[in-house]
Amino acid sequence: MKAASFKVSGMSCGTCLGKIANALFAVPGIARDAVDLSLVSGQATVRYDENLATQEQLLSAVRSMGYGVEATSPRFQ
Repeated sequence: MKAASFKVSGMSCGTCLGKIANALFAVPGIARDAVDLSLVSGQATVRYDENLATQEQLLSAVRSMGYGVEATSPRFQ
């Protein structure tokens, strides 16, 4: 598994968190317990199977919901 952190702009409520989480869960290789979102910090951390998903797919999933997103530093687990 690989983990990546993203800075997400435009998140302002629980509904935003739900939309982003559901978009990420739709990407193959993302488990239900593999997404951590924070309204306070505007951060998303996602653990994913690098054989099934790419960091760009994760970024694209968040963008598709209308939020701004940029990768911070990915880390390996």
